[in-house]
Amino acid sequence: MEKLDIYDLFYRDIMLSNNKTSKPETALSEDINNKISLILDDILNIQAKEGQEIRFSDVICGIFPTIDKETNTLMNSYIPIILDKNIICDAKEYIKRYTRFNINNLPFLDVARQLNVKIEKSNQLEVYGKYIHSERKIILGSDYVLTFIHELTHAIDRFLPNTNNDTFFSELTAELSAIILCKLYNISIDIPYSISYLNSYSNFDINVNDLINRVSEIIEFVKKSKEK
Repeated sequence: MEKLDIYDLFYRDIMLSNNKTSKPETALSEDINNKISLILDDILNIQAKEGQEIRFSDVICGIFPTIDKETNTLMNSYIPIILDKNIICDAKEYIKRYTRFNINNLPFLDVARQLNVKIEKSNQLEVYGKYIHSERKIILGSDYVLTFIHELTHAIDRFLPNTNNDTFFSELTAELSAIILCKLYNISIDIPYSISYLNSYSNFDINVNDLINRVSEIIEFVKKSKEK
């Protein structure tokens, strides 16, 4: 399947169409769609780059032989190490961040509660975050706030009618929705890293109008949820 970057995906179908003022057809509020358009204009020219998000499961406790100086005996000690040798960081800092990570301080918890979605953190998860629809549960393997919001938008997407289960569509929907929510609610995130993530799911089979409409529905749902 041919890949293209997120800039090409949007500008090919919308921004550089014959009618440059055309917008996706939607029955949702014009205010929400205008805000989304402005945010897309703002972010799509940003150059993608890999981020520094940590995954708690990258740290394990290895067993190393040490000598007890007082008794002069050989013993085994458990020492935290980072699995990926390319990561230059103190493994103990990962453990501290995991301990400090308080999921009760995450944004949009009120929205998660309305959906009856539980939230857990894990230092065993092999991905950064995961939404398990059958259990109505979000598991976080990272303390990066956008990861939580991304998984929450997956939950909202599954809650709303007419869910598109295509992986590319679903991931683009979740990440775009998360970016826009962070922009609308002034939550600091790493946009170049998100662009890199979006690029990894961009492909020629995505219907941009459908994508924008779905993102709009998710943003509208969050807005109404927070107004209750």
